[in-house]
Amino acid sequence: NQIFTAMEDGIALSYGNALLRQSDLKIISQQNGWLNDRVIGFIFEHFEAEQYERWNGKFALITVDVTQLIKVCSGDELGLILEPLQLKEKLLVVLTVNDNESKTVAGGSHWSLLVYHRHGNSFHHYDSFHSSNARSAKICALKLKSHLEVEDREYVVVMEMETPQQTNGHDCGVYMCLVTEYVLKKEFDKDLTNSLKEFVSPATVSQWRLNTIELIRRLNAQSTNSVKLTK
Repeated sequence: NQIFTAMEDGIALSYGNALLRQSDLKIISQQNGWLNDRVIGFIFEHFEAEQYERWNGKFALITVDVTQLIKVCSGDELGLILEPLQLKEKLLVVLTVNDNESKTVAGGSHWSLLVYHRHGNSFHHYDSFHSSNARSAKICALKLKSHLEVEDREYVVVMEMETPQQTNGHDCGVYMCLVTEYVLKKEFDKDLTNSLKEFVSPATVSQWRLNTIELIRRLNAQSTNSVKLTK
C-alpha cells in the first residue's frame, strides 16, 4: 500500500531546484491544507527566478532546510553554510522559521517569517499566531548576526511586528508567503500603497491558493520535465 501510494504521488512540477508532487497540489488547493517544505521551497524559487527577479542581488530568501541548519549549527560549520549565500551584500535577508528545535528529528507545526533589514540594522519577526515562534526567530537572529558584519554581535533584538492573525490552525504557511511578498514590495516597490492588513487577510489567503494552483498549471504546461496535469 505504501509503495502504491508513493507511485501514485507523481511529480506535478520540476522547477529549478524545486519539485512538487501531486499531493502538494492537493495541499495547496484544500482550504485546510498546511503548506509543507516543498511548497514553500517552490514559492521562494519562483520569487527569485521570475516574480521578483528584477530585484535579484538585493535580497536573499533562506529556505526551510537552510534555516533549520542555521538553528542547529554553529562556528565554522555555520560559516560554511552561510558563506555561499553572500548575505553581507544583501539589503534584505528573509528566513522561513518553524518551531522545530530538534537537531535530529524533522518536524514543526508552525511557520513564521524573520527579516533582517540592513538599512535599519534590525530583525523583524512576522508571526500570524501570537508570536508563538518568537524563541526560534531569536535563535536564528543570534546565529545570523555574527555573519552579517553588524555591530554588537553578542546581543540581538528581534522586533515582533504587528501581523495579521490566522483564523485557523493551518494557514500559517500561506500567511508567511504573503508577508514575504509584502516585505519585498515594501522595500523595493515604491508604488505599493496597500497596508499589510490589506495585503494579508482571509480573503487574500483563499485567493492565494487559487492563484498558486493556476501558476503551477501554467508552469507545468511549459515544462518538459513534468507529467502534464489534467483539469
